[in-house]
Parts: sequence; structure tokens; C-alpha cells
Amino acid sequence: MKKAVIIGINLFLVFTISLSVVSKETVTRKKTLELENMWVYKAKREINLLITEDIENDGKKEIIFLEENNIYVLDQKTGRLKYNYSTHQGGVESILVKDIDKDAISEIIGIINLYNNSYLVFSLDPINRTFKWNYLIANISDWSYIHHHISADDIDNDEVIELVIVVIVVTSSSSLILSINGENGTLEWRQTIEGFCKKLVLRDIDSDNFLEIILMQRHEHSLIFYSLNGRTGELLWKKILKGLVHYGDPLLILEDFNSDHVKDIAGIGYLINQRKLLIFSLDGKNGSLRWKLVIKGDSYRDFILSDINADGRLELIVVNETWYEYELPSFSIIYLDAKTGSLEEHYYIKGFYHEGSALGDMDADCVPEAIIVASNEIWEESIILYFDGKKHAIENIFVMNTTGISSPCLADVDNDNKLDVILWTVGSLQALDANLENVIWNYPIPGGILHIIIDDLDADRHLELIINAVIATEIPEFYKSRIYYFEIRNAGYRRYWSPAIKDQVQIDPDLDYLSTYSEKIVGSNPYNNDTDNDGISDGWEVYYSLNPLNPSDAVTDIDNDGLTNINEYYLRTNPLSNDTDGDGMPDGWEVQYGLDPLNASDGSLDYDMDGLANVYEFLRGTDPFDSDSDDDFWIDSIDFAPLNPLANNIVALTTILLMTISFTYLRKQFRSNS
Repeated sequence: MKKAVIIGINLFLVFTISLSVVSKETVTRKKTLELENMWVYKAKREINLLITEDIENDGKKEIIFLEENNIYVLDQKTGRLKYNYSTHQGGVESILVKDIDKDAISEIIGIINLYNNSYLVFSLDPINRTFKWNYLIANISDWSYIHHHISADDIDNDEVIELVIVVIVVTSSSSLILSINGENGTLEWRQTIEGFCKKLVLRDIDSDNFLEIILMQRHEHSLIFYSLNGRTGELLWKKILKGLVHYGDPLLILEDFNSDHVKDIAGIGYLINQRKLLIFSLDGKNGSLRWKLVIKGDSYRDFILSDINADGRLELIVVNETWYEYELPSFSIIYLDAKTGSLEEHYYIKGFYHEGSALGDMDADCVPEAIIVASNEIWEESIILYFDGKKHAIENIFVMNTTGISSPCLADVDNDNKLDVILWTVGSLQALDANLENVIWNYPIPGGILHIIIDDLDADRHLELIINAVIATEIPEFYKSRIYYFEIRNAGYRRYWSPAIKDQVQIDPDLDYLSTYSEKIVGSNPYNNDTDNDGISDGWEVYYSLNPLNPSDAVTDIDNDGLTNINEYYLRTNPLSNDTDGDGMPDGWEVQYGLDPLNASDGSLDYDMDGLANVYEFLRGTDPFDSDSDDDFWIDSIDFAPLNPLANNIVALTTILLMTISFTYLRKQFRSNS
């Protein structure tokens, strides 16, 4: 992420803070049934970074972005420019927004390239619009550049955020790593690493409450990993994996895969000239190789960590292109045990290129489903696959007549507590319901979309939508951005998956299928999957409109089906419907007699072969596993009182008596006539 601006008079650096509304901003309004475009901000250049954050501490989030190396802040409600921070010397290359000194105010942190072999790091107070501090990185090299983002976290557990910055020094083929105190801008340490470090992750590797720094770089035909002590910059270990390369942003995941309180590293790379991929895991404490697996593939498209089958163990999900194998576009989806590297599942999707994936519990069965987006340019067609994590099968396919399509986001946009699918296709923004059966809305937007941000900007417990769309200009390879702000009518507050994060544990640390973002709104504990200790996970309670902060709702029976909510949770039935599978038999009755409340087909079965289907046994109140429920020697299907053993006997005796009387009378009549 990126952020803001600073003042350094000693460097003759001049900043201007403008409060006026500039002419390039326009406000428009358009409506669809469920989506209302409140305003559009027209930028002169392409915007590559968009942030939403409450920087004025008023409970409302502003929209912050970089354009032409200047920082702009928009009012989320009107789209009007509140102010911008600009410099007449150098340009702001990177910013982030974070409360780095624990004063309950989010500062704007940024880096300015002074174009004289120097960079300036700054902290800006957005309320007072004053600069708290700046730090000069001087005399670097004639040829250097800043790593793509600033990392910020409390490294030494002192309640002060440290900033970690990587400067790539091209002339010396090295990387300069700096740690800066976020409270006062002083340098804590600096370290030089040979080579160009392209990946930086801050994480507490050994559970000692202090953060380590993991760096990764590509050098010739090798991937090299470093671990640094976050407090001192001291090199802890170095690991070289030879014969591997990567392209683009390196894919790394750091989590505790084997429950030993040490975070391990999982990564992926190409084996040189082999059309194969190597998936590997390193011990985060010493860098030793834990396991490796070679698979066929032309390129990797996705690398995700999730407990995909809800068995309590983490899996790595690898999506890689395999078009060479079938001589047409195709990709494979591979599940690996993150602890051992053993292959668990392998699926092939033929005829399509993979465009993106998202994971979330779409149906409240406490098992994540995968939403997979793919396209085929030749057929001019895209598909969205609903992959059921419990059944390990594709349950639904949604087809679109378009090829341009984005990776999906998951959020509740129709306030039914279910996660819907939001994505961009060529010329439009679309939302599909959780089952991929209906289009919730389809809004036309010209150009392509760089960013989709789903956030509750005005703290009303309803999500809003921010879109950064890019439009081509008359100048080749020159684009300009349009920022759209949408009110989503009747939206909920749940948000789960976004394409930027590939680690389910980072989105949802307690794996209760309620993201940290949503848990903060609800007030539940993001590190405890059952905040009120009632035996029901927080995510399931929210899905069914129960209260994750009230333990008493576990023993209530809202739908009066004979099952308490905690029973419904373990059975995965719907606590708001007394007949989850819609087969005409209440869930409690099915459970009482050992039927399946999630399987509608058992309503037509006749287990006791008495001529009554199970649903009719329920309607008559008989036992579906006893052909003579009242033990009166009359099977239930012909027993007019199947629950009263005396009724049929009385009727039978009465019938016999009447027949005897009738027979005697007829006999006398016959003799009399004779």
C-alpha cells in the first residue's frame, strides 16, 4: 500500500496543500434497480493506487489515491476533492495509511523520489495537515528505485509501528533494507543484501511476539530467501533453491502448517526448461527444505492457502496452466496438504484460461466453496464455476458471453447474510447471488477496471462500492482513470474474499468464515471462532441472523422443528426453516427417525414397506421403520387408526357381530319363505 506526504525545508522541498475543488472533478448520478452511482471523479492520469481509510477520525472513510505523483483525498459522500498534497520537486512514489504512533489517527506515510540519488520518507497528520517527521535516504546510487510498497507493523512489540522499506540499488546489484521508527522518523537499523529483493513479508515466525523479515529474490537461475531479525536487521538464515525462476510478483505464503508454533514458508517456481513447476515449503525458523513437489505446468495462475475441506488441516491450492497437454486452453487445480506436501486432489478444466478464484462458505455448511472464473477468447465466452468444498464437485456453472473478466470478490450485497459474487466483465460490473443462479445487478461501466473496493465507508453497516476504471486516450498506451462511487441499496455488511489476499488465515484467522473485517463490525473476536462459547461458530450464527455474542440462543428453537439451534448447527440444517430440504417432513422428525434432513429424496421412500412413503408416515404420525406402528396386526397403510391398537379390533368385532346378525336374519327369512 502507499501513502502521503512530508515537509523538509532543509531539503528545499516545497509542498502545497490545496483545499479547492478542481475542474477535472465531476459529479453524476445514475441508477439501476439495486445499484446507484452517486458520483464519478474524472482523473487526468491513470490511478494505480486507491485506498479507503478514516483519516479524519470522524467515523467516515475518505478515498485516497496517487495521481501524477501527488496525493488526493476525496470526500466519500460527494466525491469532491477535500485537499491534495503536491510537491514541486520530486514525486510521491508510494504511500500507505496507518496509525503508526497509536494516537488513534491514521497517518499518511509516503516516499518521495527527489531524483538526486535520494528519497524522502515522511509521516503526514491528515487532520492538522502538518508533517510529523521526515527521514532522508541520501546518496544511494545513480540508478535505484523503491520496492513496490512500504511494510509497516509493530516489530518489537512496543506499541509503536516500524516502517520497513526496500531500496533496489541497481548499480551495485544490491538491496538496501531500512527500519524506521514510525513515531519519530528515526532510523532503527539498515542492512544491505546482495541482489534485488522483490518480496518482503513481516511475520512472527517463532511465536516470540517479535516479528522477523522474510525477503525473496531471483538471482540468475535460483530463488534466494533471507530471514532477518526485525529488531536489529541481523541475518538469521539464507536459503538458495537452484534451478528455479519466477515471473511477476512472487507468490509466498507464511503460516504454521504443522502446528509447531513456527510459521513455515510455502512458495512456487518454474523449473528451468522443463515445463514443470516446483512447489516447496521451507522451515521458517532455519530455512531448511521441509518438502517439495514437482507438477506439470506452463505457468502458475493462483496460489492459495485454505482449509478447503474443513478437516482442521491447511491445504495449498495451486492453479496452473496446462494447455500444452490438451492442445487447447486448460488449467488444473491441485490441492496439497500444506504440512506434508502430499497431493490430495487434482482437477482439470479444459477449454478455458483461469482468470481468478475466491473462497468462502457460500451455503453455511462450514466448508469453503471455491468460485473459479475462466474465459476462452476463441469462443468469446467466460464461465464462473461453483466448486462445492464438501462434495468436491462442480455444483453450478454460470456462462457469460464475454472474454474480459476479473477475479471475483465475495461480499453480501443484497443483505441476506450470504456471500455474493462481484466481478467486472468488459463494459459492466456484475453481482451474482451465492448460488450463481441469478444476476443481482449489472451496471455498465466503460473501459477496464483496475480496482474494486467493497467497504462500509459511512459506518452505516451497509457496504458501498468504489471502482477505479481506466479509459484509453487518443495517445497510445496512455490511460486516464474514472473513480465511481456506488450506493448498494439494501446491502449487508459481510465482506470476505478479495483478489489481493491469497491466504484464508490472513482474512479469517479463526476460520469461522466471518472475516476480521466483518467481526469488527459485529463485535465478535476474530481470533476465537465461538466468541460467546455456545458451541456454535460465529460465522454460522451471523449467516442465520443469530447473535454471536449471546450464548442463550444456542438452546432456542426458532423454527419450532424440534431441534435447538446448536443441534441445527451440528446437523447443518437451517435454524430458520423447519424443513431444510423441503421434502414435507420437519427436520426434528427426520432426525428422530434417523432420516436425513438434508436429503429431500428420502420423503418418497418406504423403509418399512407398509405402502406408505415416509412423508405420509409423518402426516399420519406413524413410524417410518415399523409397518404396524400400533402393533394391532394391521399394517399402517390400511389401518384407519394406525396409532390406536384397540380401534381396529373394536371395529373388527363390531363388523363380525353385524355380519352374524345379518346372516342370522337372512337365514330366518330364507326358511320362512321356504
